[in-house]
Amino acid sequence: MEGFFREEDLAKNEFSDLRKSVKRYFPNIPTKYVNLEEVITYLNLSLEGKGCFGKEPDGYLCDSRKQLNRYVQIRLDYEQWDDRLSCERLEEIFRSVMEADVIITLNYDLVAENTLNSIQREKEQRKAEHPSYGNMINLIVDSVIPGIAVERQFLDFGLYLKLHGSIDWYHCSNSRCRNYELIRLVSKSECSSDIYCNSCGFYLQPLIVPPAINKAFENYPRIGVMWTLAHHHLATATRIVFFGVSFAPSDYYLRWLIKSAFLESDGKKKSIKVVDKCSSITNKIKEMVGIEPTYYPDIDTYMKRLIYFLICRGLIHQTR
Repeated sequence: MEGFFREEDLAKNEFSDLRKSVKRYFPNIPTKYVNLEEVITYLNLSLEGKGCFGKEPDGYLCDSRKQLNRYVQIRLDYEQWDDRLSCERLEEIFRSVMEADVIITLNYDLVAENTLNSIQREKEQRKAEHPSYGNMINLIVDSVIPGIAVERQFLDFGLYLKLHGSIDWYHCSNSRCRNYELIRLVSKSECSSDIYCNSCGFYLQPLIVPPAINKAFENYPRIGVMWTLAHHHLATATRIVFFGVSFAPSDYYLRWLIKSAFLESDGKKKSIKVVDKCSSITNKIKEMVGIEPTYYPDIDTYMKRLIYFLICRGLIHQTR
């Protein structure tokens, strides 16, 4: 998350309040080293009153948060079906995913779902959603659940879960509005201008939350569903692979999720693999769950081992 902000971007008039906030909260840190998720956390705390210690939040903070949303969109957004922006490395990994496997991401961008959908579209020769991605969208956006219970399909089959939200998920920020708990999936053209709630008129915001998820399950109930499903699948999984997860000190909820899922796995034997440039991540995971992970320094090394494993299990056939 470091390197997200660029000095030349914040110098623009459209981001004047955001620039003021960044300079205020991080006065001695060069812009290129300011961490995005720390900026989100500081702004959220200030707007909720906790960062002002009894005083009214400064007026420019609301505009700062709005400008931050727009800046995140500009830095991360692209057309959902753009083939050029699917990731070849992710595609290689996702093609090895089985029907019941679950993909969990902490990222806000659309690279992974774009890649999943690209694979599915290739199979069906038409514009199509990958089943794992489609299940998630049905769960949080389309409200297909007939009662108050999560349907069995979300517990037994593959899912793609975004635990920290997404740049294309929008919600009403007015807690008293009937639309407050709803999420709307928006296109790039829609998010290029202001979007307003059709019930109360409040400005719709991207549902993006930092690792220190302050009251996240209360403020964003659909995120709570995501975390519950992630917990269920991590607890019941026999093989778990971590790709580039730093386990930042501020991300207490993520560490709690991992530890809690392992404690509630009823002694089920688990295999853990870590793919990361930094081998010290294995120590963090071992401290959390008590299992020594198998370490891979890069994706190529991991994929070679995975393909060998799948061939040995007869799950794929070796090609010349």
